[in-house]
Amino acid sequence: MNRTASLHAILIVSALTILPPILFGIWIVIREKRKAAALEAAAPSFSPQAPATPSVRSKSGAFFFRSFDAPQRVYLRRQRLVLACGLLLTWIFFVYFSSGLMSQYVSAYAGQQPLALRVWYSYLFHISNGAATHGIFAFGAAALAAGELGPASAVGRFRRTRPLSRSFLFWIRIGSVLSALIFSLVLAAGASFILLLMLYGPVWKHLDHGAQPTAALIANARSQPGPTVDDILESSRSGAGHFTWALQTSIPRLFLSIITTQSFFFTLVILLATLPIGSGRKKITFVAVSVYVFFMLYIIFIVVGSGVSPELARICFLYVRPGPPPPYIFALVPVMGSAALLGLASNFSNRNDG
Repeated sequence: MNRTASLHAILIVSALTILPPILFGIWIVIREKRKAAALEAAAPSFSPQAPATPSVRSKSGAFFFRSFDAPQRVYLRRQRLVLACGLLLTWIFFVYFSSGLMSQYVSAYAGQQPLALRVWYSYLFHISNGAATHGIFAFGAAALAAGELGPASAVGRFRRTRPLSRSFLFWIRIGSVLSALIFSLVLAAGASFILLLMLYGPVWKHLDHGAQPTAALIANARSQPGPTVDDILESSRSGAGHFTWALQTSIPRLFLSIITTQSFFFTLVILLATLPIGSGRKKITFVAVSVYVFFMLYIIFIVVGSGVSPELARICFLYVRPGPPPPYIFALVPVMGSAALLGLASNFSNRNDG
C-alpha cells in the first residue's frame, strides 16, 4: 500500500472525525453563555399576561407525552442532548464507514485489479477495520448513560425534587442513549452506502471486469475458508484473494454485526456500572478495569485474530473482517445477551435505590 496516500487519507479522516466534536462543544458553550446572560439581563415582571396560544409543536408534544405526568415529561425533555450526541455520532460513524471510498485508499489496493473490485474491497475492509473505533464510541455512550444512574450529580438532585422511580430513570436514560447509538449506526451505514452508489455505482455487480457474479459463484466462494490476518496483510499489494473475499462478504451482515456487537458492549458496561459492589473510587476503578480488559480482548480478536476461536466468533455473530458471513440466526445471540444484561442491570439499579 502507498504509505504517502495512506497517510494523507488518515489525516483527512482524523480531521473529519475530530473537528465536528470540537465545533459542537464550542457551540454548546456559546449557547449556554448566551442563555445565562439572557437570564441575568431579564428583569422580573409581575404584570398579568395573556396565556400563550399553544403551538403545533407543543400540541404534538402533549399528544406524545400524554401518558406521562409533569415530572416525567420534564425528564424526557432533558434527553434532547442525547439526540444531539446521536447526530454527532452519526457523522463520526459515517466518516469511518465511508473512508474506504477515498481515492487514496482505492488507488492503494493492487492497481492491476479492476476499479470496481478495488472500490468494493476497500469499502468492505475499512468498515470491518473500524470495529475497534466503533467500540470506543459504544463504551463512551455507555459511560454517558451510566453517569446519571448513580446517587450523585443531576439525577440525585432530580429525584429529590420530583417523584420519579429509579426504574423510570433507568429505562428512559438507557433506552434513549442506546437508541441513539443504534440509529446513528443505521443512519451512517445507509448514508455511506448511498455515497458509494453516488460515487461509483453498484460496483458489487462488476467485480470481474464488468461481469456480474452469479449466485452459484457467490455460494462457491462462501463455502471456502475466510482469510487470516496474515493473508489480508500480504495481499495488500498483489490483490491475491480480493475477488474471493469480496464475494464471500455480506454487507448487510457486516453492518448488522457492528450494531449487535456494539449494543452488547454497551449493555455490558451498564451492567458493570450497576453491580452492587460498593461506591466511590472502588466501583469506578472496578468498572474502568473491567471495561479495559474486555476492550483489549476485543482488540486482540480483531488485530491478532486469536482472541476468540472462529467457531465462538460465528456463534456470537462477531464479523470483523472480509470473509464468509455467519448465519443470520446467530444475530439473536448478542441480541438476547444484551436483553438479559439490561434486565440484570435494571434489577441491580433498583437495589441500589436503597
